[in-house]
Parts: sequence; C-alpha cells; structure tokens
Amino acid sequence: MKTNKWILLLLLVFCSCANNQTPENEWLEKEHNPVQYNECTTISYGECFPEVSDKYVYSVVPGTEEWEQFVKTIEDTYKVSQLPNDVLRSISTPGLIDALIHAPAFLGFFIYSVDVKQYNWHSQYGWFNSAGELFQREDAGNALLAYYKLVNFDCIFNGIAEEKARLVGLECLFSKHEILDKMNHEKKKEAVAFILQFYNINNNSEHLRISKSDVHFLISLLVHIMFVDHYEPIVQFAKEHIDDFTYIREGFFSPSDPNVWDIMVSFAKNFIKE
Repeated sequence: MKTNKWILLLLLVFCSCANNQTPENEWLEKEHNPVQYNECTTISYGECFPEVSDKYVYSVVPGTEEWEQFVKTIEDTYKVSQLPNDVLRSISTPGLIDALIHAPAFLGFFIYSVDVKQYNWHSQYGWFNSAGELFQREDAGNALLAYYKLVNFDCIFNGIAEEKARLVGLECLFSKHEILDKMNHEKKKEAVAFILQFYNINNNSEHLRISKSDVHFLISLLVHIMFVDHYEPIVQFAKEHIDDFTYIREGFFSPSDPNVWDIMVSFAKNFIKE
C-alpha cells in the first residue's frame, strides 16, 4: 500500500513538472527526445542538423585531397553530389533529405546568388538525384516534418552563413507541391503549428533573434502550406489581394499593407485550431 502511495506521489510530481514546461523550455529540451521514424530509422538531435541513423557520407567533399583530384569544374561538383543508385533506392526518406542538403553542390546556389527565395531553390533541387527520388516518396512530407523538427536553430542562427543557407534550402521544400501533396490535413496542421512556434519564440523571448526578412520567410512557408490545403481564408485572400499574395508566397517583405503579415499569422493560428 505504501509503495502505491509513493508511485502516485511520483506521478503527480512528474505531471506537475510537465505541465509547467513553457514552449521555450520544450524547444530547448527537444534534444532529449530522439524520434524513431520507423522500425529501421532513428532521427536524433545533432550539432546543427539532425543525425539520421542511415546517414549517407559523401566520399568526395570540399577541402580533401579527393576533391582537389576529382573536382575541376561546376559540372564535377554536381557529379560528385549524386547518390549511387543502390543508395538512392535503399536509403530512408529522412536519410534522403539529409543527403540532399549536405550534398557538396547544395550550397553552390548560395555561393553564386544572393537571392534564396523559394522558386530559385525549386530550380536548384533539379540538379540532384536525391531530390528527384525524394519527390517520388510517399512519406516525403512526413519525413521532412520529422527531420525539420529536430533542427538546432540556435546553432544555425548563431553560426556561419552557409549553414543558414542550407536551412533555407531545407525549408523551401515546404513550398514544393511534390512534398505538400503527400501530407494529409493533420500533418499540414502539425507543420504550421511547429513553424508558428518558432515564429512565436522569436517574437516573445531572448532565445533566438532572427531578421525581419527571416520572419517573413517563415510566414511565407505557413501561407504555402495553408494554400495547398485549400484553407478558405487564405484562398479568399489570394483572390482579393493578388499582388500582396504574390509577395507573401515568395517571402518578400514589402506588401502594400504592412499589417498583412500579422493577418497571415492570425490565419495560421486559426488554421491549427480547426
């Protein structure tokens, strides 16, 4: 009987601690919650980007002797950024996403252009067989969300610019129909809720501070997801404010109405409640 009382007391303490967690604390504690994506694949918290149990490591990477030996042109850079056919078919979908954003040529676009908006990244994906395979996978959307939720944003926004560019290339996958069409309504709501949490943390705490253009880019991702889900307020707004909606979807931050970004956030808050 005494044992049962102690067990009950411990459960009450545990539940109380869990209920006292703030969104920011949950964000900081996520490294203790690795994800068992499926029976064969685990995704866990890494230094900047998640660690996937079947991570692919490229044999030729910048700064090595092999790179100096085999890579002489831009075409060579993309050539060594392709996955072998056997790996392409056998690697998990989270592993495929990780291989894509860590391909040696993935940041080539960042190096040669200052514009990292969605549609430019869309053309960049076409250079990688890992992206082509990803867009065919039925679990592409679910895997992207699982991977994205274990990104260490603190590391990225306090680190080097290349890592931030890699993050943008990852996030722009949320604006691809090939990805979003494979996510059901509940998964889209989960994605919007997570991105909105990131947005709220940056507006309400000292943990992370990102630029206004970065915040607008996050909002543009929310809009993409809701629009593809045919969320009526977004669809109606798009019909009535064509120019503003074009700005928003492309991540630009100069719509005619300065309050339009707050309107999009309100839509997102309502979207996850319905």
